[in-house]
Amino acid sequence: MTVKKKLIDRDISWLSFNERVLQEAADSNVPLIERLRFLGIFSSNLDEFFRVRVASIKRIADLKRKSTSINTAEAKKILNSVKEIVIEQQIIFDDLYQNHIKPQLKKENIDIIDETELTISEKSIVNTYFENEVSPQLFPIILDPLRPFPNLRDGQIYLAVKMKLSKSKFQYAIVNIPTRSLQRFFVLKQKKSDHYKIILLEDIIRLNIDKLFKGFTVKSFELHTIKLSRDAELDIENTTNASLVDQLSKSLKLRKKGSPTRFIYDKWISADFLKLLMNKLQIQKNQAIPGGKYHNFKDFIKFPDLGHTDLIFNKIEPHYVTEFETPISQIDTILKQDVLIAFPYQNFNYIPQLLREAALNPNVTEINATLYRLADMSNVANALINAVRNGKVVKVLTELRARFMEEANIEWAAQLAEEGVQILNSIPNYKVHCKLFQIKIKQGANTKYIGHIGTGNFNESTAKLYCDFSLLTSNKETNLEISKVFKMLQNFRPANYSFQKLWVSPINTRNQLIALIGNEIKAAKAKKQSHIILKVNSLEDTEICNKLIDAINIGVKVELIVRGIFRLKLSETQTNVKAVSIIDRYLEHSRVFYFYAGGAHKMFMGSADIMKRNLDYRVEVTVPIENQIHKDILLKYLHLQLADNVKSRILINNLNNEYSNSSSTKIQSQIDFYSMLY
Repeated sequence: MTVKKKLIDRDISWLSFNERVLQEAADSNVPLIERLRFLGIFSSNLDEFFRVRVASIKRIADLKRKSTSINTAEAKKILNSVKEIVIEQQIIFDDLYQNHIKPQLKKENIDIIDETELTISEKSIVNTYFENEVSPQLFPIILDPLRPFPNLRDGQIYLAVKMKLSKSKFQYAIVNIPTRSLQRFFVLKQKKSDHYKIILLEDIIRLNIDKLFKGFTVKSFELHTIKLSRDAELDIENTTNASLVDQLSKSLKLRKKGSPTRFIYDKWISADFLKLLMNKLQIQKNQAIPGGKYHNFKDFIKFPDLGHTDLIFNKIEPHYVTEFETPISQIDTILKQDVLIAFPYQNFNYIPQLLREAALNPNVTEINATLYRLADMSNVANALINAVRNGKVVKVLTELRARFMEEANIEWAAQLAEEGVQILNSIPNYKVHCKLFQIKIKQGANTKYIGHIGTGNFNESTAKLYCDFSLLTSNKETNLEISKVFKMLQNFRPANYSFQKLWVSPINTRNQLIALIGNEIKAAKAKKQSHIILKVNSLEDTEICNKLIDAINIGVKVELIVRGIFRLKLSETQTNVKAVSIIDRYLEHSRVFYFYAGGAHKMFMGSADIMKRNLDYRVEVTVPIENQIHKDILLKYLHLQLADNVKSRILINNLNNEYSNSSSTKIQSQIDFYSMLY
């Protein structure tokens, strides 16, 4: 009988990860404006958490969904724990912003002010801006008991307005804050100085609130910012005859009216006003979270640097890939040797350049690709379109259900199809998350292939911020299996396919991981050397977690680098295990796996995290790294991350997020890896 091991709840663990983001905002060694931006990242992360994870748990708690992992009572308990943790983090957040970051910005002559701190001349400038730019985009709604409460957009901030008309008569209204069309930050530069004052858009509206309600005789206004997060899950019926595009389009409209998962309100709001709003919006007590005067700090990710280069991260120029800096074409280079690219340390432009070269090469006949998250202005997509225009056959699967990219991907699929790209259908019940493309080359009677397997998306924007790897290979066996993946995507019957070299979810990734961990366990039992290093975004899958605990308990040396969800309960007394999380200027996004394997030093990289969804309900591809130089690079990368004592947090000891302080010599893995590649 297998003993079920107790693991940390995945959602509590995720909140611990977001606390690590908050630590970056608190770190005085981080440039000041970047600290403000980390507050924005924290806020943005939390928004998505409530829209997706809390929404999912709420459905279970409300008996709207069955779950094999938790029951209704457990779901309610998790929701209460989540609220408690979020409120604690919100207190830290508000203190950081109000009592640390804002005062320090003021010392740097960047003064974030509100409507009460404007001079007479500044009021005149702000009022003119309000009349010309802001006022035309405001559409107040009077709350009438006889009319339904207006539908508040998910993630949008509003001013809740309480107007005192007489001693006992009040009128209520909702005013939208048009941050989608106007900048959140209005900059007032002091003449003949480097002093900047910044006022937020909602405070400009507060200053001019009386102008919006000229038809009322108002004795006083009570104004508070509110924000609603809604369930972002899309209801897709895989048995229906309607096309996926039609279903998605319909569901995206319904998402705007999804049930509430979080209601943030100004903690200084009067009790009667709060009660009115909660009743009208049908907000449950455990969904209401008090906050400060301002919400939607995700906008602070775009806080202007105002020319203060000393208050932002030093710009790091990506290195060249030496293999491509020759007169030889990229295609000919890859046909001779595999090429490994590390982002953002090396330039992403090599990827669209390779596809552009393929579009022009007369020997290239076909390109296949999977696209999950494209940049708004995608050179990758344009290169594929260019290939069609140059007579190549191009087949693409654009994953229409990539979360919060659904509308963009529907548009990209339509645009690609209009240009002649053959669009492969999305697969019911499975997301295609692998990062693949393959170029088919005819050279006389011979057919050769160049394949791409990566850990990150084909996205020029995120490649500047996310740490990822791409392998470009002409290896025959690898490309035969990549071809098989594309064949499977066109006729999805995974039971009919097997893979010997690649790990392909949902077919063999889980079994490969279990087998490799099992081999290290056997070695440890035989008193032989054993070692596992796993670097992933999330370590969540119950079976794999339990297998790793078995390995640790038997004596396997296990080292884990996990950015986000981490479910293992580990003791500091276990000397053969190390678990860390790195949060730094770049987002750690790569998935890399190392096994000692009796001295074979097996290394793998790919798109799959160790989560049930990635192992069982997504199409993922992981590739063995066989080139010794590439193995060495990845192993040095892993060792640098494990040695990091600047941005590394220890995950053992109940997720307390203590910093690693293992050596007097400073090791900051992201900076040091960049230097290593030079």
